[in-house]
Amino acid sequence: MGVVNSKPGKQGNINMLMGNVIQFPGTKIDPVQQQVDDFYEKELSKAFIEDFVDKVGHGLVNELHNNGYDVDDEEFIVRYMYSLEVVKSVLYNSKNIDHILTSRIGKQARKYFENEVTEQ
Repeated sequence: MGVVNSKPGKQGNINMLMGNVIQFPGTKIDPVQQQVDDFYEKELSKAFIEDFVDKVGHGLVNELHNNGYDVDDEEFIVRYMYSLEVVKSVLYNSKNIDHILTSRIGKQARKYFENEVTEQ
């Protein structure tokens, strides 16, 4: 059983094609919105930051080693690890997550750049 085309032209062709389309109910059902737990979101952010900084840190230390830096020196290791914690602190702060170094780093960074500007 075919669709009878009562209107010639483009409109008739559209009606003919639409005859095979199943029409769904006209009422729109919105998707269920899941409540995102702040704790879960923060834990995901922490995990991402830790993983990201570790990967970047390992890549950088390998490049430093390849370019002749003594990355096995104990003092270098301590300072390098501290610098990675500073990066983590900055990223945590950007996500409004507490980090043990956040308040110290913020104060020191401001003082450092204020002193640098006045010394030039």
